[in-house]
Amino acid sequence: MDSAKFIYSIFQGERTMDEPIEIYEPYAHEQSVQTLRVFREVFQCNPRVIYYPGCSSDAAPSLAFPESRVIYVDLTEADIRSLKAKGYEAYCINAHEYVPDSSPDVLILLNTGVEPEIASRSMEVGSYVLCNNYFHTADMMHKLSSFHFLGVIHSVGDSVWHDTESLDKFWQEVDTEEELAASDPGGFFTRLVQQQTGKTENVLAEYHKLLERARENAARYNTSPDEPLFLDMRLGIAIQQLPRKKEGGLFIFRRVFRAFTDLSFTPL
Repeated sequence: MDSAKFIYSIFQGERTMDEPIEIYEPYAHEQSVQTLRVFREVFQCNPRVIYYPGCSSDAAPSLAFPESRVIYVDLTEADIRSLKAKGYEAYCINAHEYVPDSSPDVLILLNTGVEPEIASRSMEVGSYVLCNNYFHTADMMHKLSSFHFLGVIHSVGDSVWHDTESLDKFWQEVDTEEELAASDPGGFFTRLVQQQTGKTENVLAEYHKLLERARENAARYNTSPDEPLFLDMRLGIAIQQLPRKKEGGLFIFRRVFRAFTDLSFTPL
């Protein structure tokens, strides 16, 4: 039983928090392992230490880098027990409070709310951060001047490839009707504009108007910048930001200098 099913079983009344936590198998999706191997090959990276906070029970780094020391950190005890049971180095602790005893050569941040500036505080020049943008992690990394954006590794089905061309487009929103249509084959933006305005032309311009309305709602209700934007707070009608000219997979960043604030942290 994985951690999600464990929590669900509690809500369903099938078990209680007092019952012993089962030890289940860590997972390592082949696509994730291959993506990490492509990173290793493309960037010629053979890390001594890999740090993976918010890991859940994902053991993919250990399979992709069998000779590296991988430090797994998560707050879910069942996940940490599953990793420890297989001999992995894993700690059940808040990643915002934990600093590895050795400076990581690679930091992995996937689908986690761990703030990259905090997680990377002990990293030396030349080390790498691998992340996705599920919680705007890549966006936050891009704003850190002490890191340089190197490219993205994409994975679709059995295909894994790297992209180091026109990197600025990963941060630029589409700005033509053609780019919007190409990035939205399912027609989400067109349907939403039609539902809200009755219009089917000039979709990009009309969507910008809807976004502005949603931002005014956010300002009125004083919501956090990280929270979803809503066209109607009462009905829960959410609206997405416009897509980027290029969408990412696994973003690759490399530390180019140490920020002054990084130097004051001592490993626990």
